[in-house]
Amino acid sequence: MRLLFGFLLCSALFSALKAQEFGFVGAKEQTAHDFQTFESLMTALKQADQVKKLDLYYKLDYSQLPQAIAELQELRILYLGHNNLEHLPPTFRKLQKLEELDLGQNPALSIQEIWPEVRELKNLRRLFIHRIQIEQLPQDFGQLQQLEWLSLEGNHRLTVESLSALDQCKRLKTLNLAWCNLQTLPSNLANFQQLEELYLNENKLNSIPQGLLALKQLKVLDLSDNELPLEDIETIKTALPQTKIYF
Repeated sequence: MRLLFGFLLCSALFSALKAQEFGFVGAKEQTAHDFQTFESLMTALKQADQVKKLDLYYKLDYSQLPQAIAELQELRILYLGHNNLEHLPPTFRKLQKLEELDLGQNPALSIQEIWPEVRELKNLRRLFIHRIQIEQLPQDFGQLQQLEWLSLEGNHRLTVESLSALDQCKRLKTLNLAWCNLQTLPSNLANFQQLEELYLNENKLNSIPQGLLALKQLKVLDLSDNELPLEDIETIKTALPQTKIYF
């Protein structure tokens, strides 16, 4: 059976190489169970040195990626969400061309485990670390100087104070803080002048966060499912007339 799984995986890979994309979403003849062994995944990775996109949503049933992931030197996009990962291999930082990384919804994964590798990805533009274990963002989060999109959705223990580190990400345009159990926002929010989309829905905000009205570049602001009084809602509408606001 393992030989069959390996054959199916490699066959899919060779077909995808022509388009420099490796993924299994929508492949009706294959299921997550086809990719649950280290052997089949490593066999495929060793043949995939030119692949630029790797989609492993729901595909992994083990806690750590194989070291062979580092061989994907041309990889730009890597989707690892909705799995059982607990660690990233120490070779992960070699993926220096990586621009988009999704680690979301790996419930056993913690920011402490992944940060030593993730912070070395200097070309990263989009990072999804929603619904993992995060209480505090690292203070050197600004090392991700190219970061434009960050999803922290669903990290209920996230401390407001640690979000201050994001003001060093000068290219950050989209920030998702939905469903983070927030009652307020960092005191330096006004420094996030480059933000164009801010998602604060499903939190516990009951007053206008300090600095929010200074974000004049916002195109989208989602404040739905909070506890803002009507007068605050009207104040926000007046202060940000060009912003699409959801209450």
